[in-house]
Amino acid sequence: MPAASTPLLFPHGHWHGSWCRSEVIARVAAAGRPAVTVVAPAVGLLLLDVAVQCAQVTNQARIFALRPEARSRLNTGYMTCAFLGGSAGSWLGTRAYVQLGRGAVCALIALAALLALTAYLSGISPYSSRMSNS
Repeated sequence: MPAASTPLLFPHGHWHGSWCRSEVIARVAAAGRPAVTVVAPAVGLLLLDVAVQCAQVTNQARIFALRPEARSRLNTGYMTCAFLGGSAGSWLGTRAYVQLGRGAVCALIALAALLALTAYLSGISPYSSRMSNS
């Protein structure tokens, strides 16, 4: 790959931050060299990771409360289901993107969120019968 076609990586996005950054990226682009910025994707991934970790801690606290003496078995089942669900979501997202593009991935995410909200609002939960009995 010729050096002129290799993109330059800027660790901060050109739409915010220093006043000179957008000028630098504009000059690089005018010179015919592609430029890539990574702040927005990095911030999005950080927020997503924090949300997943918070959800995992919350879910584990709920399942450990069901049978404290069986924490190891409950955690094994929870983590197995979490990895299988993550794998299925990754596979579905990849299939949607390859077949129909980015819009299909967004639609798939919206559908999953809608199904989860519907299940929550209708009271369909593996915890609802056990939690109401205690």
